[in-house]
Amino acid sequence: MRKAWIGSACLMSCCLMASAAAPKKPLTVPMIDSKGGDVGNIELTEKGNVVTLSVMLHGLPAGQHGIHVHAGGACTAPDFTDAGGHLNPDSKKHGYSNPMGHHAGDFPTSITVMDDGHGSVKLTSKDITLKPNMPNSVYGKAIVVHETVDDQMTDPAGASGKRIACGVVPAAAM
Repeated sequence: MRKAWIGSACLMSCCLMASAAAPKKPLTVPMIDSKGGDVGNIELTEKGNVVTLSVMLHGLPAGQHGIHVHAGGACTAPDFTDAGGHLNPDSKKHGYSNPMGHHAGDFPTSITVMDDGHGSVKLTSKDITLKPNMPNSVYGKAIVVHETVDDQMTDPAGASGKRIACGVVPAAAM
């Protein structure tokens, strides 16, 4: 009887952990510019403890642009200020070059947009998750593209300038 009870408890525990796991198919985040127009999308996946963002953008100015996960859950054009500051549940400073650590919503590289307005990049992070109800979960959070490159040091946003594109990660399906 005791073995059966322990087996049932283990099975229930595994089922609960599986239900809290990240989704198996990519989450797609549509991105808009400051006029509300479509500028591409970002697909998010999680494998193990690594989240991958596959960023595919168009219609943006050529050059390097900082990209971050923000703590807010809205993207109201034209300035996207309702996206809030960077996702930062551990109260760290900005940037991978900062000796005080980096925000969970920071990435070590920026996205490069070519002269034709198209840019793509794969970004990975162990600091964010697609698991719901975690302090570093990206569900319901905004992803913002800035007008210039992220310097990886200057608080609060790497001196990356205005917000030029934004999208909200859909809320977690429960």
